Amino acid sequence: MSTGFGSEIVIIDEQWERIGEVLDLYYQVLYRDYGLTEDDDWFHASAGGELAVALGPDAEVLGAARLLPAIGDSERQLRQVAVRPESRGSGLGKALVATLEWRAADEGAETLWLNARESAIPFYERLGFIAEGEMFGSALTRLPHMRMRKRLRG
Repeated sequence: MSTGFGSEIVIIDEQWERIGEVLDLYYQVLYRDYGLTEDDDWFHASAGGELAVALGPDAEVLGAARLLPAIGDSERQLRQVAVRPESRGSGLGKALVATLEWRAADEGAETLWLNARESAIPFYERLGFIAEGEMFGSALTRLPHMRMRKRLRG
């Protein structure tokens, strides 16, 4: 899928031959600055998980987001949405989330949920996600997070 921003979004599984590039992006953007090492257990591979990956004009990984396998019949979890700092503000994050929303709905999900960092809550609210419950600290980064949910259909 072309984004109109000089990049393309592809859906891949966690066995993709270039998964190392996605893991590097995740570490650099989401974990490095919070005291985690590349060897810490922050990816949590899951059978049946899918990723939307934004590839730039030279096929470089600019961003990625994960869609975890179905929980029951109607829910999917969105995780680890990350965009390289130089690509932020370009619409790639929105395009990654929209791609996985479409994928989840196409596979029968009625809702999509995520745990958003406090700093990302406004981004997800603009995309139609609604905050639920109380703020909580991430076990990995210790950053405040909020559970958010979006109804995809029904």
